[in-house]
Amino acid sequence: MTGSGAPRTRSRERTRNELMQAGLAALHEQPVGDVRSQLRGNVIAPQAGRTTGAFYNLWDSNDAYRAEVISREDVPSSVELRWRPVDR
Repeated sequence: MTGSGAPRTRSRERTRNELMQAGLAALHEQPVGDVRSQLRGNVIAPQAGRTTGAFYNLWDSNDAYRAEVISREDVPSSVELRWRPVDR
């Protein structure tokens, strides 16, 4: 069937966007504190109205999600100074 993946792709993109927006909102609401505790799948997913399974379907780890959220231009500058990825 032609285009059968289009609705699923749009849904995945919408979920990703909602999770990213929830992470950005969390950082703007509480721009100080521990970024690791603020940006966790089990915290962000419910705030975005999604499941933790949806979160981990898009990102392999909390660190991968944090890195993507923090790389956005609209993140408060103080956040970058408080977060360091875990070296593996």
